Amino acid sequence: MYPPTDLAYLFVYGTLRQGCLPIGVRDWFRPSVRFLGAASLPGRMFPVHPKYPGAVWEPVGGCGRIGGELIALPDDPWERRELLERLDDYEDEGVDYLRVPVP
Repeated sequence: MYPPTDLAYLFVYGTLRQGCLPIGVRDWFRPSVRFLGAASLPGRMFPVHPKYPGAVWEPVGGCGRIGGELIALPDDPWERRELLERLDDYEDEGVDYLRVPVP
């Protein structure tokens, strides 16, 4: 179990964007977050699996952009932690993806 987190916002792309959420995820993810709007980061996307893309953040020297959305996580730090744990389990954090802080 992770400690509570101060992380307030999350950049999402691919299947976690509004309107692209798989049915099983939509039920617990969408009610917990607020979609704030379109966003992008410097980097590139690539195919990981036929059903979802991967992305590499390239803060310096990247020539592409990763299109996605910015979401606000729950206000309560314990709720944020629980949501991120569930998201990490769904996304195989550490295996299929790695969540990194972006300044």
